[in-house]
Amino acid sequence: MTYIGEIFLLITNLLMAYYHAKLIDKGTTPKHGWWGLLYIGLTALFCYLTKSWELAIASLLLRKVAFDLSLNLFRGKPLFYVSTSTTSLIDKFHNKLFGKKSEVYMAIYFVGLVVINFYL
Repeated sequence: MTYIGEIFLLITNLLMAYYHAKLIDKGTTPKHGWWGLLYIGLTALFCYLTKSWELAIASLLLRKVAFDLSLNLFRGKPLFYVSTSTTSLIDKFHNKLFGKKSEVYMAIYFVGLVVINFYL
């Protein structure tokens, strides 16, 4: 059941990234706080249903990897594109810590996601 939750969250990330790409292309800024709250709510629901709190950690890593990379692809940007004009607090944190080297933290998060999946 935990993997079903993870697959659902992966699909959710892809759909959100697609929608955000459309918003950004129209010049509209996504409401990151509301979208983040929705994602956390869905994650909490699946963690409760599956009784798997490891899924909470996996969902955060999944969010950063799946959402960011697919958003870049949906926008026609390079896979590891990093916007310097982002309004996302999480993106600003990553920009400050890693600069434009998103491939570094994406690789770390991906490996973390693989490791956590051994425990799900």
